[in-house]
Amino acid sequence: MSIWLSRSRLVRASSKLDKFQPSITHEYKKFSEYWGGEPFINRWHFPLIPEYANQYAQFTQGSIIKFTPTPRDVIQVSKDVPGAVIIADPPDQVLASRYLFGLQRPANDPYADPRVRIALRRSIDFKSIGEFLSNKVAFEAAGIPVDLKPMTHMPQNSSYWLNPEKGELGKVSENYLFDVAAAKALMSAAGHTQPLPLRVAIQLGGGGLFAEEDSLRMDSLRASGTFAVDVLQVATAQEQRKYRVDRAWDGIAWSSGSDSEPDYLMQRDWVGTAQTGGRTSFAHEKTEALLIAQRQELDFNKRVEILKDVQRWAAEWMMVLPAQHIYSTFSFQWPWVHNYNWGTPDTFGTSYWGSHKQWLDKDMPNRGG
Repeated sequence: MSIWLSRSRLVRASSKLDKFQPSITHEYKKFSEYWGGEPFINRWHFPLIPEYANQYAQFTQGSIIKFTPTPRDVIQVSKDVPGAVIIADPPDQVLASRYLFGLQRPANDPYADPRVRIALRRSIDFKSIGEFLSNKVAFEAAGIPVDLKPMTHMPQNSSYWLNPEKGELGKVSENYLFDVAAAKALMSAAGHTQPLPLRVAIQLGGGGLFAEEDSLRMDSLRASGTFAVDVLQVATAQEQRKYRVDRAWDGIAWSSGSDSEPDYLMQRDWVGTAQTGGRTSFAHEKTEALLIAQRQELDFNKRVEILKDVQRWAAEWMMVLPAQHIYSTFSFQWPWVHNYNWGTPDTFGTSYWGSHKQWLDKDMPNRGG
C-alpha cells in the first residue's frame, strides 16, 4: 500500500521535494513523467522568509518572485519596483472570521443574554479599523478604489448575503454597527451598569507582540468602556488551540477560516444537536430549525430566502461574534514567470494543477539557479 501511495503522489505531481532545510528553504525538482506533460522548469526554490522587512528587501532585489506588502506600503513598493506587476485582489468573500465563546459557561452567565453579545459586537469599531488597515483613505486619494465590507455571520455570496451597513437586514442591521451609546443602553437593559469582565485569548506574533489588528480591536473595545477586558497572552499555536478549538473556558478567542457553504459554518459553531460535531455556547431551537430547513430545501431560490432569514436571526441571537472587515489587497510580482495565470504556489511550493505549464523569461536574474 505504501508503494502505491508513493507512486500515486509522483504521478499526480509535476514536481517533487528534493531538499528541505527547516526555516531556510524548500527545493523541488521536476517530475519528467508527469501525466500532464513534462514541466518546462527544472527546479523551484522557495526560501522561507518569515520576517516582513526581509521579504520586502528580497523582492526589491529580485530574489523572490512575489510579495504581498501591507496596504500602507503598497504605494511605496510601486515606486521602489516600477517594473513589477501589481495584482489587485478583491475581498475574500468566503472568509469567515469570528470570535467564538468558550463552551464552559458559568452559572448565571451574563453572556447568555443576547443583548450582552450584541453590545460586545457594537463596542468594537471594526469599520474604522478596516479603513485604517486597508489604507483606504490614501488609496482613494491616489485614485485607487478599495472595496471594504463588513464581516457578518455568512459568506458574502451575492445570491443571499445581506449587508448591514446598507440596512439590508432591516432593523437588526444595527446590531452589527459600532455605536458605544447603543452598546451601553443594551448593557443597562440587561442589568449591567459597570463594565462586564471579559477574557480574550490572543496568540502572540513575532517578537512576542500582538498582531496589529488584535491590538486595534482590544484598544477599541477598552475605549468603549462597556467591558473590562482581560487579555490572555498565548505564546504558541498549540496553546491557543485550547481556547480557539477546544474552547474549554468561558472567554472568547478569534477564529478564522474559509468556506463558501454556510451549512458548514452553521453546523460547526452555531448548533449542538442537529448533527454530531456541532458545538455552540448558546444553543437555540430556532437556530437548529433554520439549519435543518436550509439543508433540506432543494429549490435554490427557496433556500436563498431561508439563508436570508438565517442572517436576520443570527444578527438577533449573535451566537458567535463576526470579526474584522474584509477589503481589497494588492500584491506585486516580477513578470519573469509566464503562464502564472494557472494559479500560485502555496507557502511551501508544493505543485498544483497548471504549474507544469509555467516557463521562465530569458531576462530573469539568476535564471540558471
